[in-house]
Amino acid sequence: MRKLIMKTDLALGDIVAFTAAVRELHRQHPGEFLTDVRTPFPQLWEHNPHITSISDDEPDSEVIVCHYDKDRWFSVNQSNQHPVHLLHAYCQDLANSLDLPSLHPDELKGDIHLSRDEYGWKSMPHERFNVQRYWVLSLGGGKRDFTTKWYLPEHVQKIVDYFRGRIQFVQVGKENDNWHWQPDLHGVIDLRGQTDIRQLIRVIHSACGVLSGITSTMHLAAAIPLPTWQRRPRPCVVVAGGREPRTWYGYPTHRILESVGTLPCCRDGGCWHARTIPLNDGADSDQRVCERVVGGHPRCMWLIRPESVILEIERYLESEGIE
Repeated sequence: MRKLIMKTDLALGDIVAFTAAVRELHRQHPGEFLTDVRTPFPQLWEHNPHITSISDDEPDSEVIVCHYDKDRWFSVNQSNQHPVHLLHAYCQDLANSLDLPSLHPDELKGDIHLSRDEYGWKSMPHERFNVQRYWVLSLGGGKRDFTTKWYLPEHVQKIVDYFRGRIQFVQVGKENDNWHWQPDLHGVIDLRGQTDIRQLIRVIHSACGVLSGITSTMHLAAAIPLPTWQRRPRPCVVVAGGREPRTWYGYPTHRILESVGTLPCCRDGGCWHARTIPLNDGADSDQRVCERVVGGHPRCMWLIRPESVILEIERYLESEGIE
């Protein structure tokens, strides 16, 4: 069997998507590969049956750098022209690196595994606050170098206030620092900066639903196994704006609120602008600054009213077996 060490240093959400490529490699080419990974989030791979420990100096091992933008057709560079999903791009990149005829996702979701013990553990909101039914919230902020993904904090607060007494929201994300920011919200359980990757996985596993931007929590919502009481795929409402076409990041059962096609800047697809203000850090993203900033936020995000987000959550709550 070929011994593979696969490397990628991208963000958490990207690597959640990459787990699908590793799964499909073993499904579609069983017994041909031993695989190990080098990523910034080793906890993401715990209990994954497709991972075998391979040392860096293992004889005959191959090191492969994995990405989603190298293939001419199956890549982010073609996402406005072709119905290409992030998972497809990772699969095709891996196939190209291994000289395989093809590799495709049989399931449009990542591949996260829980141990038998984890299925039985109390979630952090249950253990700390005796809250068993809740929605995970990761909206209104994010990484400071991708501010076009940020939704208006006052809109997020309106959503939280509307569902007060019906939904307990649990806010997750990094602690506010020079690289990350999430708004202070009233009426939520605040777990910002209090979860490692494994704890975040378990919080989402036990959640009734997820309210998110285009970020890791959305990808995790699709990838993490369901609890035994959940009768349908995990509810997830995504506030997306006009930065990316939904075919690139969307999952079949998620409710996506987007603005693509409504403004000149995203008329023919996602604009792929990253920032509302330049950071002068030399990054390529500094050349892709939003052209329509209103009150510090992209106009494509202003177009998504909090009432629209509320309606999508209500649709889940009115469906049998969700609330």
